[in-house]
Amino acid sequence: MAQEAINQIVETYIPEPLSLTESPPVPDDHVAHLSSLIRRGQTGLASDHLLFPEINGRLAETLGGLIRELNLLFSFSRPDPNQTRPLLEGKIRLRAHSYEFLLELEQKLIGVGPETDLPFQ
Repeated sequence: MAQEAINQIVETYIPEPLSLTESPPVPDDHVAHLSSLIRRGQTGLASDHLLFPEINGRLAETLGGLIRELNLLFSFSRPDPNQTRPLLEGKIRLRAHSYEFLLELEQKLIGVGPETDLPFQ
């Protein structure tokens, strides 16, 4: 698949809306909750979740579990040109969401992000 086609798949995706009835949060399992948000394209919300007070004292444990989960997602979402178009697009989006989450998380953890005013801009 050409890079232009991949870019279009990623750029035209609209994150799935969240609903308490159709996609409720996963209680008491931060890794499963974060994975669910990433799969739905809610990467900003997922990275924000790691800043919630409930994560205090559990950040390393949660990030470790999430990194293991993302490793499995990457393995599962390896694109194969012989797959159907919808399956291939889903795998491309899943990988893009994972990368986007990691970049947003990195910015939040070091305190730099779109909502941060940098004195050196």
